[in-house]
Amino acid sequence: SIANHNLNIFNDYGLPILDGSKLPEYSYELAKIAIRPSPWICGKEYDNTVDPLTHQKPFFIFVHVYKTAGSTLRSFFQKFAQICSKSWILVIHCTGVNLSTIQSEEGNWEKCDVKSKLESVPSGRRSLSVNNSMLRERFDILGGHLRIGTADNVFRNNSSKHLASLQHYSDESAPPLRHIVFLRNPMDRYVSGILYQKFEVKKKKYSVDHVVQIIKEEVIGARKKNQYQDRILGYLLTPVQVDSLNKYLNQVNKMKSENCTIPGNNLPKNIAEYKTLLAIHNLFHYNVVVGMTERMTESMQILKQILGNEFRDDKSRKDVYELFEKFAPTEASREVQNNVKTSNQTIDSKSVSDGVVLRTVNSTQGHDVSHGVFMNASKKITTSFVLELLRQDEEFMMLFREFLKYEQMIVDFAWGMHVMQHEMVLILTGSTL
Repeated sequence: SIANHNLNIFNDYGLPILDGSKLPEYSYELAKIAIRPSPWICGKEYDNTVDPLTHQKPFFIFVHVYKTAGSTLRSFFQKFAQICSKSWILVIHCTGVNLSTIQSEEGNWEKCDVKSKLESVPSGRRSLSVNNSMLRERFDILGGHLRIGTADNVFRNNSSKHLASLQHYSDESAPPLRHIVFLRNPMDRYVSGILYQKFEVKKKKYSVDHVVQIIKEEVIGARKKNQYQDRILGYLLTPVQVDSLNKYLNQVNKMKSENCTIPGNNLPKNIAEYKTLLAIHNLFHYNVVVGMTERMTESMQILKQILGNEFRDDKSRKDVYELFEKFAPTEASREVQNNVKTSNQTIDSKSVSDGVVLRTVNSTQGHDVSHGVFMNASKKITTSFVLELLRQDEEFMMLFREFLKYEQMIVDFAWGMHVMQHEMVLILTGSTL
């Protein structure tokens, strides 16, 4: 019966017991592994290079988290692939991918579609579907709105040891697939998302006061229901974990409906906190390459390190360096750009123009974002200006921080990974910390 079986229900679903008082300890050794250069050769077609650490061809997955400069990064990866004769595939609608189909060798991933692709060696196939064998045989970089771990079975035959160790949270430090995730200050990301939905998706016009009111109503309403912002988990929990959590929670609800006793010693006290800890452990155990939108220059330096330093010829090297300069200008060139902007524009506090870079420090979280605040696509209202108005209401800001606290936990942990990875890049390239 359910009552007799419930003592080990949590472990039965393969969900680890996680302790919120002790987060994983990321290290410079792990950072060095994360940012190791890919052994492939930029510009070389039919590149059969094998990563000596994973014993398979290099394969990168860019997890596009909503409102983290993902569209810019997708453009970057496509241009990089074009220059370096690598194959890039962009997928959409994949966060809800059918678990059984991604575990199949030949079956197409259900609830996941191909938006675009660039093949270094054209196959002549026009399929809008994606599956494990085509990724393994024809592509080098996979990107889009998908979850960490979605492609774990692409190299299943070659990587069973690594996959098993990831599942059981061992000390294995070189996952077979290299994930790249960019994150952002949660408040900025939330406000930017609201602006995008209201202005770009629904094509409506709102005053800034109306936008502020919408945000306050949504946050206050969520907290009245004891809800937290958790959409980031749509990217940072694996499909396997989501399936297990759903089965587990369904079983718990069934127990409650049948008045069965649910032992507290095997259950997470707070499911929102548990999912957060699970996401943090995923960042750690997949040894994810972490970029931060508030630190785009440093983030692109990390990408420049990991995407390789081997080139077929001088033209490939020149083109790649120019590409990185375009997407992450050096301090000197950025200063020139900023001077041009500030000399030609007057910033009106009621309508901040899109594209103006405001140099500021996020005092609420302590993260220096002096490299610039990312502007929303709206030409009238920006993320930074909305936040400036929200911060005038101290009572609401306390509620806002509580609403975002679990995402903030994830971003804080990821920030530490990012800092170590960037510092390791500087050490290995002989730059000054």
